[in-house]
Amino acid sequence: MRILGIDCGLSETGYAVLSDGNIISTGIIRTDKRESLAERINVIYMGIKDVVRRERPEISVIESLYSGKNLKTLISLSHARGSILLATHNTHIYEISPAEVKKTVTGNGRASKQQVRYMIEKLLNTQSGLSEHIIDACACALCGEWKIVK
Repeated sequence: MRILGIDCGLSETGYAVLSDGNIISTGIIRTDKRESLAERINVIYMGIKDVVRRERPEISVIESLYSGKNLKTLISLSHARGSILLATHNTHIYEISPAEVKKTVTGNGRASKQQVRYMIEKLLNTQSGLSEHIIDACACALCGEWKIVK
């Protein structure tokens, strides 16, 4: 079963497709900060829609929003997440908190980014130096594989 993990972001949205604990595909969808919010949201939507069309995941796992200090960033991220939810509508969509992703992957819901990276590199036998967004997307997909599929 193919699982699409997505690390939502307005500037960079990371994605990873896993199947049976193996990475099938990864990438980052980048938007231009000089473009309007609507144009950036469309780039994210079209990018994720293309990944879904190309990779045909059955499940999509997306981190839920967490309360942040910057309201403007939270609102922008909400727009990005909305376009991602729309682009993945033909899959079974699961939203999971960042703490739950960290707990599932590392055993600690307050794990650092470095701890998550270390575990993803070991568990998925990936090369070091992958983008933080791809690491987070892999963590989401792996969490989906362990918690949803099994």
